[in-house]
Amino acid sequence: MCVGICPNGFQSNLISLTCDQCQNYIDPKCNSCYPSCQLCKQSQAKNSQCDSCYSETKQLDSDNNCTCLNPKDLRNNFYQCSYQNIAVLDIQLSASKPLLIIDFGSPLKDISVNTPFSLCQQIFDQPTLTLLGSDSSCQITGNQVQVILGDSSIIMANNIINFLPNKLQFEDYNTYFINTFYRNIVFQNDPGIPLLNFNYNPNQNSCNPLSIALQNIQNDAGRKFLNISWTLVQVIGTISDEQKQNIKKILQQASQDMTTSITIDPKYIPSNQNIAIQFNYQLKVNKVGSQLFTINYQQQKQIRISFQQSVYPPIYRYMSLSFYFQFYIEICELGLITYNNEPVDLQLISNQLQQKNLSQYSLSSYQFDIPPYSLQSNSQLNASLVVNLSSNKNIIAIQKISVDILITDLYLQVIGGSSLVVGYQSKLSLNTNSRDFEIQDSKSPQNINFSWECSSLSSSDHICYDYKNNIVQLQQGSSSISFPAKTFQPYTSIILNVIGQKDSRKSNYRTICLFTELNIPQLEVQFSATRLNQKINLNEDLNFIINYDENISSDILTYAGALLYDNDVVGVIKFDYYQVKFRIWNYFKNVDPLKPTIQARFSVYNPTFIMPSLTTISFNINFPPQNCTLVISPLQGVALQTVFSIQFLYCLDEDLPLTYQFFYYNSIDDAQQELISPWNIQRRQIQDQTTVNQIQTLLPQGNLVIMSQVIDSQLGVYNQTQVISVQSQSLTTKDYFQQINQLTQQTLSSTNLQATSQLITLSLIGEDISKNTQFSYDLNNLGSLLITNLQQLSLQIPKFSLISTYANKVTAKLSGLLFNSQQQIQNTDKNQIIKILQSIIQNTDSSIQNNDLSHLQQNNDFPIQNIIDSFKILNSCVTMNSQNTQQNLQDYDQITTKLGSIFSNINLPNQGSLILNGNLSSLLIDKITQKNIYTYVNSFNEPDLNNVYSISRNNYELNIYENTSEFQGYIQQMKNISSNYTYSKNKLIQTQITKSDTNKLIDNSTIIYNFNNAVTSMKYNMTCIQQNDKQWSKKNCVLLKNSKNESVCYCNTQKPTTIIEDIDDMFLKNENLKTAFGEQGFLNLENFKEFYNYIVFWFIFAFTLAQIILFIVGQRLDRKTLQKSSQRVHHHLEIISTPKIEPQQENQKDNQNLKELSIAGCEDQVIKNNSPNEKKIQSTENIENKFQNNQHFPVVFDEFYAKIRCTNHFKRKRKAFLNSNQNQSHIHTFLYQNYPHPNYFYIVLELYDG
Repeated sequence: MCVGICPNGFQSNLISLTCDQCQNYIDPKCNSCYPSCQLCKQSQAKNSQCDSCYSETKQLDSDNNCTCLNPKDLRNNFYQCSYQNIAVLDIQLSASKPLLIIDFGSPLKDISVNTPFSLCQQIFDQPTLTLLGSDSSCQITGNQVQVILGDSSIIMANNIINFLPNKLQFEDYNTYFINTFYRNIVFQNDPGIPLLNFNYNPNQNSCNPLSIALQNIQNDAGRKFLNISWTLVQVIGTISDEQKQNIKKILQQASQDMTTSITIDPKYIPSNQNIAIQFNYQLKVNKVGSQLFTINYQQQKQIRISFQQSVYPPIYRYMSLSFYFQFYIEICELGLITYNNEPVDLQLISNQLQQKNLSQYSLSSYQFDIPPYSLQSNSQLNASLVVNLSSNKNIIAIQKISVDILITDLYLQVIGGSSLVVGYQSKLSLNTNSRDFEIQDSKSPQNINFSWECSSLSSSDHICYDYKNNIVQLQQGSSSISFPAKTFQPYTSIILNVIGQKDSRKSNYRTICLFTELNIPQLEVQFSATRLNQKINLNEDLNFIINYDENISSDILTYAGALLYDNDVVGVIKFDYYQVKFRIWNYFKNVDPLKPTIQARFSVYNPTFIMPSLTTISFNINFPPQNCTLVISPLQGVALQTVFSIQFLYCLDEDLPLTYQFFYYNSIDDAQQELISPWNIQRRQIQDQTTVNQIQTLLPQGNLVIMSQVIDSQLGVYNQTQVISVQSQSLTTKDYFQQINQLTQQTLSSTNLQATSQLITLSLIGEDISKNTQFSYDLNNLGSLLITNLQQLSLQIPKFSLISTYANKVTAKLSGLLFNSQQQIQNTDKNQIIKILQSIIQNTDSSIQNNDLSHLQQNNDFPIQNIIDSFKILNSCVTMNSQNTQQNLQDYDQITTKLGSIFSNINLPNQGSLILNGNLSSLLIDKITQKNIYTYVNSFNEPDLNNVYSISRNNYELNIYENTSEFQGYIQQMKNISSNYTYSKNKLIQTQITKSDTNKLIDNSTIIYNFNNAVTSMKYNMTCIQQNDKQWSKKNCVLLKNSKNESVCYCNTQKPTTIIEDIDDMFLKNENLKTAFGEQGFLNLENFKEFYNYIVFWFIFAFTLAQIILFIVGQRLDRKTLQKSSQRVHHHLEIISTPKIEPQQENQKDNQNLKELSIAGCEDQVIKNNSPNEKKIQSTENIENKFQNNQHFPVVFDEFYAKIRCTNHFKRKRKAFLNSNQNQSHIHTFLYQNYPHPNYFYIVLELYDG
């Protein structure tokens, strides 16, 4: 048939004069008629009318229009329509998002599949799936099949989409499967002109890499690039062909990798070049373009700034906030960096703080501290640090910071906890602990409005009734509430809810009160909130104060605590004071997120009551981040050579941001030991808190335990560990030194590194050296260099950093190697170490006193780490094996005493003592109440039973004062008596017992000094001597032995104490003295040099002079006596013949007996003092055993005075007895009842003398 116009779907072939079927149905040449027609006349084509229709899907109506047999397909854009097994497609790519929409014109029947991509696989053929990509997803929605395109999709305009036949069905024709598809060509909706934004610096410094990076694309429908290419257009400047080729290779590789950013290392580009690079692209929205970049690559000085902040969000105005900036000046050529130190001008600009300006600033770091309450709540702190060279204002760098300051919630708590047990006969008083942290002064009015609600658990209507069944009226508007005694019936349970409100903030707290029939005092337990948080962490310190009765001493009460979870006791808390501090995860860790509540139950027992008082506090647990994975690569390597990648991935938590810390243990044993003794922290921190969840680091040798830690914004902590193997370097001692020295020098010269980074690297090197079995003079010198820099850098890093703890541990190890090796370094180095150590200790003490430790430092036990590590450093420097000056020993004593004081300040009483065992000494640190003080003192007189005492006792293995002039003065006295005698060398004990409130030494007490395995003399008695003022003497001390055969000194003063031969005993037993009046006496006196300095000389002189005088006087008296002798005899006979009164005779007899007994008693004491030492100690030992059950150590004190008083003249004793006959009878009876042994009788009698 011949036609004037070809049917739709065909186009005319003027050569063959035929109508050929079209492949592109959208081509206008294939649609001569109105799109819905089959055939039309020339006139109908202009009027949108048809002459005929394709009968498979359409019919001609009376208006000469082709209408679809499927009434739901209302499209008139094609000569076919969707009907039964035929589908006409309308395929369009979205102009705004990566979405392909295929419209079928009629609702499709849904297909059940497992995944969205499975639907794509079920309905499309493989070539189409390739275009769609593997990460696309499909869905059927009404008339449409929608394909959400992934990054791997490459489908574009004019691509053909092919459906698999017999897979899809129309809802209205479910007996047919679609097997014929028309219009399957993709059409792209125009997204507009593409806009590409690149980030690059047209004037780049030669210290920086040449970098061009795509920042974003606009008008690409979110589909990005199909193809890209980077091209080097030109380089103007002096550059070699090799350098050009290197740049081209980098660009070519970036093109192949479809990388939209390039970075060319400075080592490939000479300075002072003008470089042009072109970027060509084709977008998936079928758009092409290019962009040219011209960069002037110049050599000039530049300033780099880095910073750290002390606290991460959320940040409130009550927090202190610090920013630590570090800056350095550099100039570069082909990747080689030269660092300069030049004065700079600093300018700190802030929207909330006063501007700060510093000129000619010479340091390389600057810390900006913002005190608490300096910032406004509900605001943003924006600050900029501007640094420019003082010599060139145009060389400038700016570091911007921005921090959101949030407003705090109201803190509200009922003192006493969430559960109370109260006697119904007692008055009930509830007080609240409330705080608005927006107000700086906690003692000023907080202006919080309080309201109370009462709900009964014992009544059906939950209304609170009193014992008369009247509704209880509550006091409102006050922070406390009280109920008179017997308000409620016994066994009534009520819930009191207090609500605090201020402006838009509101908080509440609920307490359950159970009234018992027993009269039990009310117990209040106050939880000391160190920060504003409604939840507590398993890893944080919880502080509680027990309020019982201020009139009752804490020593009388018995305390106990327990942790309850899900109504089960999961931990028992032992403490012996009205304050207690603990961490939950030391008792219990397995908390179910569905059960986030844990309870702390406290009880206090007073012996005057039949039952203890109880209270319970409930806490909501802040769950730490979960689902974390620790990834370490590689798991094996070589020390200080292999770079280990440590990543802590996939951590999830609602309290953002998450921050990370990284540690290692030297062995599994160290990790387990820290669990047993949490105060002795063995972990090494190799990364401060940061928002980056991975690090690249070298490591020392050993089977290390890597621990990664993630922290949420509420300081909840989750740890995960993994063991890795780090082999030692198989090098000779010389080669090992060269490699380690090179790494050390490289680190020290890298002034661009942050101080913390330098400190970490040097600590890693030092740790490896301390583990290495190779020793040499060079390694010792390198160790000395490392110690110096470790200590100096520890003082330069930010004060909120924790890396100094790592440096301290390494310093202790290196010091132990250096000062105890055969090749010791000079004492000047030791003095410098001790000097810096004193600065570290002083800073630690200041942080504690000023309470400016961050919560992160507190959770990581920063003060305790510094105390323990400082002692380890000191113990490594000053040992029994090292060469120590007297100043070193004095510094050792002062520092250990200071450490004891610091630890006491952060410790609670009666929590147990801490013993630090060292080579030179063993340091005991304790904090106690009066009931436990008798461990350290013998007698004590203090009426105030509520005092707290700090104990610091240093047990030295040798006498550190031995070489002092004062102690040598005592030794010289011994040599003057016996020049060839070698004295006994014993340990020395230094004890300090102070009142915690005044920090003054206690007085009116006898201090106990225990000497185990003391060296004693077989020839002379031993004695305790103390350093009193400028000399050593046994004044105020007595030496005894206890039942354990330990030598014990009891002294009335707290001075350095040791045991040595008694000079008085040596004098009495000296052979020269015994023969002084013999044949060789005067010759023996020649052994005494400077004889006039000795008491014995003057004693002999006085004795001789007295004998001469007495001889002369005696002769005269003899003459007079002979004259009167007859008269005396006669008078005596008269007296005898005179009758006597019996009572008087008895009294005279008693008096004579007492005189004899008294003399015998003191003679017995003198004999014992002159007997061998063992017998003397044995005698005193019996006395101690006799009385130790009655008092703590009373007899030792008595014997001390007994020994002194036995030297008094006997006339004084006789006079005392004769003048108090009645009293002596009473004393006689008392003594024999309590002390059956005669010796005790005489000793105790001496205490009543005078």
